[in-house]
This record gives sequence, C-alpha cells and structure tokens, in this order.
Amino acid sequence: MPPPQHLLASKLRGFVCRSCLSKLQPAQRQRIQWVSRSLTTDNVHSRQKGVTYPASIFEETQGEGIAEDEAEFDEESIIQTLGEELRARRKDAAEHATPGGVPKSAVRYFEETPDGVRKEVKDDIEEENTLDALERDIEDLKSGTGGLREKLIGDGSSPLADELRAQILEIERVDLENLSETDRQRLRKIVLRGIESATPSGSQAPPKPRPAMDIYETSSQLESTTEDMEAAQDTIIPVNEFPVAQQSRVQQLNDALKRKPPVGRKRRGTRAVLGATQAADKNYLLRVWRAYSLCRNALVGFGRVVPRQTWMRLWNIFQVEGTHNLDRWARLKTLGDDIRKAGVWLQQDQMLLHMEAAFIEGNQDHAISYWKHSSAHRSSHYWELGARMLAQNGQADEALFAAESCLQQSEASNSFRLLLPIIRAYLDANTRTSIKRAWALYIRLRVSYSQYLTMEDYDVIISSFLAANQSDLALGVFTDMMLTGQPSVQDEDSTSQYRAATGTHDNLKSLNITLEELDWQSPRSLSKLPPRLNNKFFFGKWLKKLIGDGELEAAKKVLDLMDDRRVQPSAIHLNGLIGAWFREGSEKSRVMAENMAWRMIKARTDFVQQRSYLDPLIRFVESTDLPSSVSLSLTPPATIETFCVLISQYRRRQKADRMTDLFEAFQKSGIPPNTAFMNELLLTNRRAHDKKSALETYQIATEEQGVAPDFNTYKVLWGLLKKDVDPLRGPNRPGSSDRYGRCRNLFADMISKLSRSSNETFPEDLYRSIVQTFSLAQDLTGTAVALCALQRRFEAYPDPETARIVVLQLARLGLKNELGVEPARLNTDLSMTRERIATVTSILQQFKDQRVEALLQKGIKFDELEGNALKEEPLILLSELLRFAERQVALEGSESTAEKSKLAAEAMGVPDCSAWEDYVESL
Repeated sequence: MPPPQHLLASKLRGFVCRSCLSKLQPAQRQRIQWVSRSLTTDNVHSRQKGVTYPASIFEETQGEGIAEDEAEFDEESIIQTLGEELRARRKDAAEHATPGGVPKSAVRYFEETPDGVRKEVKDDIEEENTLDALERDIEDLKSGTGGLREKLIGDGSSPLADELRAQILEIERVDLENLSETDRQRLRKIVLRGIESATPSGSQAPPKPRPAMDIYETSSQLESTTEDMEAAQDTIIPVNEFPVAQQSRVQQLNDALKRKPPVGRKRRGTRAVLGATQAADKNYLLRVWRAYSLCRNALVGFGRVVPRQTWMRLWNIFQVEGTHNLDRWARLKTLGDDIRKAGVWLQQDQMLLHMEAAFIEGNQDHAISYWKHSSAHRSSHYWELGARMLAQNGQADEALFAAESCLQQSEASNSFRLLLPIIRAYLDANTRTSIKRAWALYIRLRVSYSQYLTMEDYDVIISSFLAANQSDLALGVFTDMMLTGQPSVQDEDSTSQYRAATGTHDNLKSLNITLEELDWQSPRSLSKLPPRLNNKFFFGKWLKKLIGDGELEAAKKVLDLMDDRRVQPSAIHLNGLIGAWFREGSEKSRVMAENMAWRMIKARTDFVQQRSYLDPLIRFVESTDLPSSVSLSLTPPATIETFCVLISQYRRRQKADRMTDLFEAFQKSGIPPNTAFMNELLLTNRRAHDKKSALETYQIATEEQGVAPDFNTYKVLWGLLKKDVDPLRGPNRPGSSDRYGRCRNLFADMISKLSRSSNETFPEDLYRSIVQTFSLAQDLTGTAVALCALQRRFEAYPDPETARIVVLQLARLGLKNELGVEPARLNTDLSMTRERIATVTSILQQFKDQRVEALLQKGIKFDELEGNALKEEPLILLSELLRFAERQVALEGSESTAEKSKLAAEAMGVPDCSAWEDYVESL
C-alpha cells in the first residue's frame, strides 16, 4: 500500500508499492518458447519446466529420435514464430500505454533500504532495445535464412552439441529422490551457477545457456565461442574460499564478469550485426566497477585464491580510453594498488600505466619512487615516462639523465620533444643556474634537432621563457624561428651568439652541460638582434601572433621588452592589444586598456601642441656630440582607431562622462574622422534614441568632411527610419506622404553615395531592413521599385523571408480593430488575421501558376530554371503581387500603376528601375 503522508509527501509522488502494482498489472500471457531470452542452445526442444524426458531420446544409438527432433527446426517456421512473438510483445506494449492500462510514466519502481531510504530503479537499457534489435535481426534472417539451424544448434556431430547431449543425458539419469547430501550440494551449485567442474555421480554440468542475440554474431565470434567460455571459466573467483559475509559480493563480481562486454557495430556482407552503444559501454563498465568496489578488500585479503586472469580481465576493462571512462586514471591506480597488494605481477606496459596513474592522481613522490625501484625493463618507454614525471616534479637534472637514456634507445624525430618539459622545469626553478641550464639545453635542442622543430614547438619554448620573465631569451627563440630557412641563419641565430658568449668549442650535441658554458652574465648578450630586425615591424609580428593566440600577458611582456630596448611600437599593434584587453573582460585588462589608450591620446595631443609652436623655418639636424636632456616618449600617438575602440567601449558601458572627455580630446587631436568613426557616433546616437543627432552627424560627416558611408552606415540609418515609420508610434507616426518621402529620400541617398564593391555582397540584413521599412510605411509602389533597384544595382534578390514580409504587409492593408483604428501590430493568433494571410498567399500562388503556364507556352519549364533566371522569379511574382494590391487600394481617378512606379523611381534616384510598365499580360 502507499507510504504514509508526511512532510516529504510531495517528493514521494508517483510511488506505487509492488503489492498494489501487482493488482494493476494485467495477467501475464503465455509466452512462446521462441523469444530472445528463452531461445538457447539447451532448450531448443521446447521442454517445459518439470517435464521428464526418457533417457533414450538422448542416446546416440537412437539415431532416428535425434533426426526426428532435429527435423522440427524448419527455418521458415522459426522465423514465423519469432515474428509472432515480436508482434505479441508490441501489442502488449501498446495495451500497456493505453488509458485502460497502466501508463509507463505513471509507475516507478523503488527499492527501499532498511533505514527507510527509497531509491528509484531504472530500466536496463538492454531491455529497452530488445524489441527493436530482435525486429532488425528477424529482417536480416528473412533476407538470408540459410544455415539457421546450424547457427542455433550447430552441426549434429559438433563437439559442443555432443557434449551438451551427454551432459543432459547424465543429469536425466540422476536419481533425484535418493541423492546424498554431498551430491545434493554439488548438484545445487551446478544448477545455480554452472561453474563447478565436478558433477554428482560422475555427470557433467550443462553449459550456461546463450542468449538468442548471440545467434547473429559474426563467423569469427561463433568460432571463438568455446575459447571465450573457457576464458570466462578461468576468470571465475571461487566464492567458497571467502567468508560468508563476503560471498554475495564476490558472486556479484563473478556475474558482472560473466556478462559479455558490448561490442561495436560490425558488418558481414550486407548484414548488420547489432552492437552496443556508448551508453551500453558505460553501463557495463560501471556495473563491473561497482561490483569490484564492493569486494575489493576481500579480494586483496584473499589474493591467493583469486585467479590472475581475473585481475587481468579487470585491468583490460578499466584501461580502455573514451568518454565512457572519464575516471580511467583513478580506477587504474586503485586496481593497480590492489593487484600489487595481492602479490600479482604486472606486465611491462601495465606497470608503466600504473605508475602514470599514480602520478596523475596526486601521489607524485610515491610514483617516482615506484618508477626508480621497479623491476620494469629499462626500455625507451620506461625512460620517457620517468623523464616526464621527474620534470613535472621539479627534478630537472634527473629528468635530463632519463631523457638522454630515452633518446639513445628511440627515434630522435619522435622523442626530442621530451626535452621541452625539462626546459620548463629548469625555468620553474627560477635560479640563475637553472635558467642558464635551460638556455644551454635549448641550444642543444636546436643544434641536434632543428630539422624536426615546428612552429608549435617554438611557441611552447617561447611561452616557457616568457612565463619565467626571461623576455630577452624568449626574443632569441623567436628570432631563431623567424630566421629558420634563411641563408644568414648560421651567423645571426642564437647558437652562434652562444658560442661567442661562452667561448665553447664543443659541438653541443651531447646533453652534458659543462660549467664553462654557464659563465655568462646578461641574457641580452645571447639575443642580439641584427640591425635589419631591430625595429617595430619585427616586434609587431611577434605582438600580432601573441594577440591572435590570446597570449595577452605574454604580449604585455613583449611590449615591456620593446620599451627596455628603446623600440617604439606601432600604433596599429597597440590598438589591437587594447581591443584584445577589452574583449578579455577582466577589470585588470580593462584598466590596462584604458590607460594605454589615454597615454596614446596624450601623446597625440602633445604632438599637435608642439607642432603648433614650431617655427616653420626651423629644421632638425642630427647631432652626435651634444647631449640631450629631453626624454623620448616611446608611446605612439593615437590614431582614429584608438578613438573608435574607446567610443565603442564607453557606449556599451554607458560612460557618458568619459564620452564627453573623449570627444573633447578628439577635437584637440586634429585627426579627421573616417567611416568607422562616423559609424560609432551613429551607433551612439541610436543607443540614445536620438534620431535628430544621428542625422546631423551623418550630414556633417558626409557633406562637410567628405566621409564615405558604407553598408554599416545605412544599417543604422534604415534601423532608425524603421522605428520612425512603425505603427507602434501611434499618433506620433508621420502621415502617409511624409512616410513615403522619407523612405524614398534615404533610398536615393544610399544609391547615390554607396558604390557597389566587387568584393563585398549586399548584406542580407540590410536588404531585409529596407524592405521592412517600406512595408511598415505601407508604400507598395516604393517596395516594388526598391526590389527592382536592388536587383539591378547590387544583384540582390529576394528570399523567403522577403516574401513573408511582403505578404504580412499586404495582409494588414485596410485592417481595423473594434474601435476603427489600425492596429499597431498584426496579431497572427486571430482567425481573421490568418484568413487574410491565407488569402494573400493564395493570390500569390495563382500568380505563380500563371507564370508557370506562361513559361511553358514559351517552351521553358519552371522546375528547370537555374542561376539568375531562377532568382528572378520570386522578384517577378512579388512585383506583380504588389501591383495587384496597389490597383485594389487605388482611389478612383488616380494615376495608373505604371505612372506611380515611374514617379517613385525618379524620387528614389533610380529612374531606370520602374517596376511596373504599362499593363500588359506579362504573366
């Protein structure tokens, strides 16, 4: 019965105890024997439970009886029976979900612990997929049923079948009424577990039944079935050797290991063999891990009775990589520790993997000690693992020795990167000697393996030196990277400077670093730049790369290095760094970006002031003997891009006071505005909903200062105009003639000032904004002319979204609400609105049918149109639809549609784009 109601009753909603559930469930129908869970090799004769069979039918001497039984296995009848069972199960599932039955979502199963905690029991994924899998396999059998009998029971003379018959014969001969206690216990073990080799009265235990899904395995799997069964027997843990309290948990592990692990989807010819999904892989792994975790202490304590194959089977399960085994390292560490405690030896690769798992899971000192004193073979993999662990643990000298041993036993092209973490380990030590050793090791890396070094390797080394605040040495590495492949590399790279600074005559191919090589003082003596590279352009390449890679802290260190070397950076690269700092978003980066930008603005205003004070007759000459007390500022003056970046940031953060200071500084800078600056001002005005200021800014910039607008400019202007003619404005909305005039004037201005670029297509969002603005203004003629002009001037064609805008525009013509007022928005939820839209759509479809018929009369099939011809069809249909609507709403005695189109085209600056000519039967 349901649990009592209390304070947590809301959390128990949906609970039904098993007693009540048994009354709700319908009676179980009789199952046919040919089902996926009962179709096995030992019940193929459809024996019912409790029925006794004469022993003679299993004797080899009764050949007729065997042949008679095997004759029952007609392949078509088996497939038919399987299909009937599948349909019956489908019917049960359908009845189970009907209102008369018990819906699946209404019943949830719970298990309750002794302390009263209930836990929901989830359905097994294999149960959910059984019907679909069986249905697919039946279809496969229908396509090729040959040899089904052999797949089910094998050849009559196969060893497996003979052994099965012999085992069943011996069991049937057992006198169940006169069993001894010993035989009774042994028979019980055979029946329940099927794992003991001994049987009562000399009989053998029957093999464990195989599910019917195994029938559809590949031929290689069928051949290895016996071997898999033997291997499974080797991994079985003798449960009786453990204390009684632990036997159930050990048996759970045995059961989990007996289950065949899921395999991937395979193919044999045209047949697809059902494989397990990734979720099934994860469920299998978790099931085994859960069972192992419950009994691992018992397994370690009684390690002498656990077969070695069991440990190896567990290791092979948990060492698999993949998203289904995210805790792989933790499991391998735990399992490896238990294996060692149990006194079982690991193989070479398993031992190294256990060391790595122990190191990753945090016990680094123990892992290194394990590595040093292990009995593993001293192979290249052994030395490589040790070098990486020692380097990460800060033991750079020992790591270098291990790396040298590894390089002696392996290919240099595959193992030289082992030196990179050792260089980083020396730099992390942050002592004068360790830094010198790191540089000496880099020189050897470049001398011996320069042909294998890639740009990614150089990036790792540069980042390591910059992180250790060794910018001069990082510059030397960057110079080597830039000089790679050039003829002058041998005279200008860091290797030649290293030989000159240390005075060494060694070939530098050995990893042994001598004390004489560490006798240098300043890193700058090892990274002297050639005169042709000591400029802002060379450093600018470095800054650009670091900014592109997101290494902003490294870029700041390079900027400080340029200041130390008295190299003035380029304003272009600083603007890029300022923008990257702003995009990074942290408060520290924002402060650095603003400080850098305002220092550049100050440098610009100071330059303008000094320029105004200079006498034009004065000229500068170079002097080498006269000292100067004037300090040279290395901050480059601001450019127009600097102001654009700050305007964008202040607008987004709504810093009106800082925006005022910025405009004042811009006026003092004497920098002429450009298109990007004008667009930033227009965006600022739009954010403030100041249309008047936006128009003034646009007119001053374009007419007085000669700034050329671009697509982004007109995106802002059309967006402002769309809000102005929107019906949402209500009484403040301009009249129809005023709306028409504003839209047409802006379109004419855009046509006259916007030159079509051959490299840039007309933006789709601008195209839709123009059409939607004309639609909201209810200018049917202007809409048609705009569509025609955009196609001829910019090769822009309407798309389905454009058609939707036009249809909605026409659907709201003459629409009034209950008060006789035009609604601000078209409510598509109203039936009247849907009818209007359907009417317009049907008219458009009629025009399309007429157009298809007209083309067909000319010998052109509409479905075979391609390229621009196909793109022009929506334009023609929408133009005719707008013309039809214009004729419907035109007042009596007004101009013809052709005259209206001509007047609108002239007002819009495209007199050659009259959308409607004198009416003829164009369709």
